[in-house]
This record gives sequence, C-alpha cells and structure tokens, in this order.
Amino acid sequence: MAGTNWTVFTAGSKAKATEVNENFDWMEGHFKPQNAGSTTTGVYDLGSSTERWRVVYANSLQLSAQSSFRAYRSGSEFTVPNTTTASKVEFNSESFDVVGEYNTASFNFTAITGGKYLATSVLALLSATVSNAAFISIYIDDTISSQDYGSLFLTGGSLNVRVTDIIDLTAGSVVDIRIRGHAGLKIDFDSQITWFSMHKLA
Repeated sequence: MAGTNWTVFTAGSKAKATEVNENFDWMEGHFKPQNAGSTTTGVYDLGSSTERWRVVYANSLQLSAQSSFRAYRSGSEFTVPNTTTASKVEFNSESFDVVGEYNTASFNFTAITGGKYLATSVLALLSATVSNAAFISIYIDDTISSQDYGSLFLTGGSLNVRVTDIIDLTAGSVVDIRIRGHAGLKIDFDSQITWFSMHKLA
C-alpha cells in the first residue's frame, strides 16, 4: 500500500471512511460503511464486541450477508401425485435463510439479486410398489432448468435422488424443486435426508 502517515486505530473507537481508505488505499473506494453517510464521511465501528461491519465489498465480491438458505421436509411424508405433471416438493422448514429468500408456505426461493447460484436438492424416496421411477428437477420461473432420474425396483425399497446445478438468475427469479413419479411413491421427511439449498456464488 502507498503512503507513510497511517491512522492508528484504537479498539472501541470510531474511524471515518477516509481514515480507513487512507490506510488501505489499495482497496480505496471499495469499502462500504455500516452506518449512514458517504464513503468520505461514513463512520465505522471498530473493536466493539457487539458491532461488526455488516457488509464489506472488495471490488465486486460481497463477503458477508450473502444469499444462502437450506430448507427441508419435516413433520410427515410427502406423497407424489400419480400424474405425468411434475409436482412441487414441499420443503416446509428451514435450517437457515441468510437474507430471507425462501418461503416455507409457497415452497420456493425468490432471488433478491441476480447472479450465479449453486442449487442442490436431495430427496429420500420410499416406494410401496415395484418399479417406481422418479424425476427430480430444478424449475426457474415455472420452467425446467435441470433434471435427474432414479428408479426403485423393490417393493418397499428406498432410494436417494439428487439434482445439482449452477443456475443464472435475475432479481425476482423464482426457484423450486419438483418431482414426477408413479403410484405409491413417497418422499421421506428429515432435515438430513430430504432438503433443498442454494448459495449465491457471484
């Protein structure tokens, strides 16, 4: 970094954005203050045990408060309708949801910001009949984006199916997981075996 006269920061004190930029001029202009004010007048809280910088930007990389959630099926098994139409899987509980984008009532994720997201879902399938098959799919705005397939060949057997992909979303894009299967096919419930997660990559 350039410069020789650097501000000395004291734990528990406050520093102006200009002072931070003067000490880290190799990243000048890329700091976003937590408190109100412009990049030259904003105040940073330093060294407090109860306050942190909410978001720090280094160029275009957002290091915290990044979009990320994990939802799962709880309470009861989910019965797959015996139709040729893919049905939305009802993940009705959450492990976490960093910025509140997943809805446990409508069972979908709505992106606040556009970008590249990693989407993954695992379903624990239970079969009551022989030769059950299932297609698990990622849907974006009611259009299929990615799909995988699994088959059960034993009465009462079980199988885990998974779908994962990096998807490109715009602000307001709605994502859900859907399944299409045959008669008697059910999805087991538990946070460890039937879940859906997404994380913003860029």
